[in-house]
Amino acid sequence: MDPLPQDNGFHIRRTALVGVGLIGGSLGKALISGGVADEVVGLFRREETMKTALAHGLVHSGTMSVEDAVRDAEVVILATGVESIPELGRSVIPFVCKNALLTDVGSVKGAIVREISSFLADRPDVLFAGSHPLYGSHLQGPAAGASLVPAGRLAVVTPASGRSNADAAALEAEKLWRSIGMRTIRLSPAEHDRLLAFSSHLPHVVAAALARTLPAEADMLASSGFLDTTRIAAGSPRLWSEIMRQNSAGVADALQRLIGDLACFRESLLLQDWDTVAALLESAAAAQARVRERAPRKD
Repeated sequence: MDPLPQDNGFHIRRTALVGVGLIGGSLGKALISGGVADEVVGLFRREETMKTALAHGLVHSGTMSVEDAVRDAEVVILATGVESIPELGRSVIPFVCKNALLTDVGSVKGAIVREISSFLADRPDVLFAGSHPLYGSHLQGPAAGASLVPAGRLAVVTPASGRSNADAAALEAEKLWRSIGMRTIRLSPAEHDRLLAFSSHLPHVVAAALARTLPAEADMLASSGFLDTTRIAAGSPRLWSEIMRQNSAGVADALQRLIGDLACFRESLLLQDWDTVAALLESAAAAQARVRERAPRKD
């Protein structure tokens, strides 16, 4: 799982962004500002969103036509909610040109890679690999995406192992992400979903549970610690419901492990076993420091 080195020699004549919200918008801006893509065209459902994306320089042009967006694109990025990605993949496949790279940004990979691979059964000439760029915000929309910077962040590439060109597709996806300054690792879709259940999906459940647990009479006393811990609970309930449905087994397993830790804390408190409480807190601090050490710097 060691990160691969950056590759700044990757260049694209035409990129299609199928969805230009938070992540899609930030990717469009990075591709344009970094000179990676000569043309970035966005596929939109609403005129208002298109105008916002154009005003922020996230795309060179926009359209509501799938064919117009994808035609002649060397790279097609599916950048919507996880449950809509497979059907969007199906809709663009007839217009994807030969040897183009098709990838996505979904935070759950198993179902997406499996379903899109099945839609591509008659298109061995398309390079497809799943992707998950690991950055984001509880905010939504292209305006929020304009301030997100992917450089220095990690992108997971999940090959579609059943396809004959799976390795070539994964290599192209890695080049794409490294071209905008991201680091990359390669995981199977199943391993990605297992690990993300702990590192991303479980924290959202915990933040949501903490927010729900606060008694109304304690609102005036909830300050920065509470707000920092529960910030991600402000994310879109619709999008996070989709993620939970797609990775329900993984999140349930992660929750079971957390419940065991919480039970240990509770028992130690009831028994007034302060040595165990201290040991649990010290272990938690060490784990958090380990993760913080690996996190990208925010200059």
